[in-house]
Amino acid sequence: MKHLETIEKYDGTLKELARDIANLRYDALATLLEEISTALKEDSISDKKRNRLRLSLSLSVASIEVSHAANAIKDAWEICKKFIKV
Repeated sequence: MKHLETIEKYDGTLKELARDIANLRYDALATLLEEISTALKEDSISDKKRNRLRLSLSLSVASIEVSHAANAIKDAWEICKKFIKV
């Protein structure tokens, strides 16, 4: 897998991408964060199999932290969803 510095399908800067992602409705943002957490966990498992233990551990921790962020955003969605037309 090749890790890139940009997203080929996105023409904006990383700062713009971050803002666009943060502007998602919170339920969609939580889903995106869950997908990122899962991808990081899969990368961690792959690196562990290659005996890249420090990298695997770092990715595992990142996966857990992103999962925590997804849970916090889910809480935000529960707070504000009654004010948003779904």
